[in-house]
Amino acid sequence: MLRIFLMSLYLLMFPFAIYHLSMSEILLGLFIGWLCFGIGISAVLHRYVSHRSYEFKNKFFKIMSYIIAFMSGLGDPIIWALVHRQHHRYTDTKLDTQSPLQIGKFRVFISAFEIPSGTEYINKQLQQLSSDKLNIFFAKYQILLLILYPALLYYFFGLNVFLILVGLSVPMAFVMQGYINATLHDQPLEDGIYSKNMSGSLFWFGENLHKSHHINSKQIAHSDWDLAKYYILLVGNNIKENNEKI
Repeated sequence: MLRIFLMSLYLLMFPFAIYHLSMSEILLGLFIGWLCFGIGISAVLHRYVSHRSYEFKNKFFKIMSYIIAFMSGLGDPIIWALVHRQHHRYTDTKLDTQSPLQIGKFRVFISAFEIPSGTEYINKQLQQLSSDKLNIFFAKYQILLLILYPALLYYFFGLNVFLILVGLSVPMAFVMQGYINATLHDQPLEDGIYSKNMSGSLFWFGENLHKSHHINSKQIAHSDWDLAKYYILLVGNNIKENNEKI
């Protein structure tokens, strides 16, 4: 509940940031939020933490990438991955806590997912995710970090930088994730796949190709216009040879 309260405060800063900042600062904040979505959410939380589609070349790239993921404001990587893995395992069934067909588009949009627990599958995933030290660090200290991060930004860099990186960047990444999650499972399609593809890979970092992702969740990318793919190629090795569907 405390994390939800903190995230609500982040989001409530958005209108004040729009009112207070200049147009160039607003555009900068939205651009940083767009990058945090593409790198932090798409490349790191989604393709690395959740699906293990690649490995990082070194610890520096991994730590840097996790920091960008934290800057998106979404907190605990273990919970994020657990919810998403269950989403793939039980897509759009009653066990899918990330499905708009089950919990509604609004709850999916605001990331109000039920945390999966208690099943043998989830316990196995929790054990695997907890073996990563960075996952454990950001899971254990997420609340402290969500308090310290904006406080230190304000103390060392002032109000404008604080609003750019918290009041604009976090809501931008949050809304982009919410829109993708809420709108790409809204109607049954052929082949038993309820998700769909839409245009705009360049803007959405390939997350718009959701049906293709559900068909092959281990594939590193489904489009040459997917900018997350090029970040992954920069910081990571080739896709892992792993046929386990996670």
